[in-house]
Amino acid sequence: MRDIEKSISFAAKVDMAEGSLSAEAPQFVINRQDWGIDYQNPAKENALSDDMGISLNISAKGTES
Repeated sequence: MRDIEKSISFAAKVDMAEGSLSAEAPQFVINRQDWGIDYQNPAKENALSDDMGISLNISAKGTES
């Protein structure tokens, strides 16, 4: 995010079957300031939480060669 790389860990359910993959993760929280997402306006800073909720739902299907 914003050209900053960090490792994070979260619980996820991953299934692979018949050439397809699906993965889903319930909402997890990251701190936006860890990725340099901040605001210069003090009024906005007090109104916004540092915590950001993210959830994932990914599906992919392979192609046959």
